[in-house]
Amino acid sequence: MQKYSVSDSPGGPHSSNNRVTPPLAWGEGWATFFALSSQKRTSYADTNSTGMQVYYDIETLPAVGGTIAALYPEVFKCVGCGTCTRSCPMDIDVLGYISKAIQGDIAAVAEGSFDCVMCGLCAARCPAEEVQYNIAILARRLYGRHLVPRAAHVAKAVKAIEGGAFAKALQELKKKNMDELKKLYKSLEQEPDIAEDSWTPKDRSFLGD
Repeated sequence: MQKYSVSDSPGGPHSSNNRVTPPLAWGEGWATFFALSSQKRTSYADTNSTGMQVYYDIETLPAVGGTIAALYPEVFKCVGCGTCTRSCPMDIDVLGYISKAIQGDIAAVAEGSFDCVMCGLCAARCPAEEVQYNIAILARRLYGRHLVPRAAHVAKAVKAIEGGAFAKALQELKKKNMDELKKLYKSLEQEPDIAEDSWTPKDRSFLGD
């Protein structure tokens, strides 16, 4: 990552018992995302200094409340003190979504923890030694993969691409020089800042319809 990006992460050794800064959290989160995405992996390993702690494959993991309890049973150690919520730099109601996790409400946990930056301050200060942010990311992954309704227009677009609907247009674009491409780009109709969901450009020749 250091070769391809500029990072203000302080780096260095750290664990769930340390207080860390948001830049460190962003750096670690991006590295995890990049590694899984580039390798097209669906498995996630939550590790600590003692080795692998939790390992799961999001494709085969059941999207039920019991999954959180099975992988992170320490969620039931919560004493409701609210230290996690008071520690959160993103003003997230951490205790609120942990309560939903105890109830098995995956969707509520995913929504409540949406703004989490994985800084770890909640876990570092938790007297019950929970790792709230890992519980949250599990819920968001379960929700995103198995529970959220699939967008019909995206499925339609993917089907069109796989069917070669844009093949001819792409070949035509490849024949153009840089000046021609710039002129074509500038001439495209722009979507209004406030547009209806059904908005489409007048020229639909490149939409694969």
